[in-house]
Amino acid sequence: MNNLTVLSSGSLSNLHFLEELRLAGNDLSFIPRGAFAGLYNLKVLMLQNNQLRSVPAEAFNNLHNLQSL
Repeated sequence: MNNLTVLSSGSLSNLHFLEELRLAGNDLSFIPRGAFAGLYNLKVLMLQNNQLRSVPAEAFNNLHNLQSL
């Protein structure tokens, strides 16, 4: 838990080799379309226990290695 309330579009784009991203247990209410752009090697993305009501399908574009959401 990082107490994140905002995830900016493109803020993670330089983390090309990242394989696991744990954003669980924060206070995120919105995921922008380009939030995960550039995370080509991402295999695990944890978003549980946030305030998300919906996530645009475009947020997951190009996450071809994603195995667990």
